[in-house]
Amino acid sequence: MRLGFTGLACRHCHSGRSFASAPDNLASAISASFYGHVVLKCDRTPPALRQALAAFKKLHSRQMARLVYGSQRRFFQLVWSRLRRLDQTDALLEDVDNGTLVISNPINSTQSDA
Repeated sequence: MRLGFTGLACRHCHSGRSFASAPDNLASAISASFYGHVVLKCDRTPPALRQALAAFKKLHSRQMARLVYGSQRRFFQLVWSRLRRLDQTDALLEDVDNGTLVISNPINSTQSDA
């Protein structure tokens, strides 16, 4: 995995990082590992967010029963494609104070032709 590979991290504690290697792994990372981190492990997650995520998880189970088989897999394949496009751009990587790397928008960056 190269530096700048797109992944997920907890926005509250910058931990719980996940760098999926395939679309199915992304689904697993979000539904199990990342959810478990944000709701159960992260001390910095606001209580209201924990409650909302727990309610959304119950709602999601009911919604999944009505979806066509394979819908969630297709959704994660689309998310995967978007994340991989970010990896393939020539965007600049910038250091942030907390040590997290972010991709700067190459459209808004200024380059001099001098």
